[in-house]
Amino acid sequence: MQLALSPNVTFPVVLKCDLTTTTQKRPTFKVKYLTGAEWEQVASIDDRLSELDKKSSGPDAMDIIYEAVALGIAGWKNMVDPKTKKQIPFRAGVKQLKKVIGFADAKELIDRILKQQKPTASDLKNLG
Repeated sequence: MQLALSPNVTFPVVLKCDLTTTTQKRPTFKVKYLTGAEWEQVASIDDRLSELDKKSSGPDAMDIIYEAVALGIAGWKNMVDPKTKKQIPFRAGVKQLKKVIGFADAKELIDRILKQQKPTASDLKNLG
């Protein structure tokens, strides 16, 4: 079965700021492989960002970045509320992401999500 159609197949993404945390406590995002339709959405998001660059609209750009991240995040582990010290349950969507990660983290995540979904040189070699 194709990876993008396998909802339980994910890959871990750890933010650079969390790399020094012990593995057992390290906040980790579970990222799913995108379908072709989702890649089209990402391309559309990129087009919208390019348009916004011309208009210089900060809040709209932030929403677009969070929207792109939400397409790829399938879950997380070790996300702890600093006030209550309790695990934050995963709920898909932009609203939840904005409560859990900052904008700089969202930008790092979208970059990492997209880069890790592309075939490696080894993958491409095996195709031929």
